[in-house]
Amino acid sequence: MIDPDVEKKLAVRFKITVRPTLFLHDRVVVLSLPRTRGRAVYLDEIGKIFNQEQTA
Repeated sequence: MIDPDVEKKLAVRFKITVRPTLFLHDRVVVLSLPRTRGRAVYLDEIGKIFNQEQTA
């Protein structure tokens, strides 16, 4: 997991723009998470998407 304050400083230092993490399914964005998150957050959010598809 990356500290958001550190991430901002690195973005300025290396002259980059921090973009959200996108999850695609059949070329459609199904989830957008801002900034870097811990692995558990990604797994939880992806699990929610798969559970929604199974109940639909």
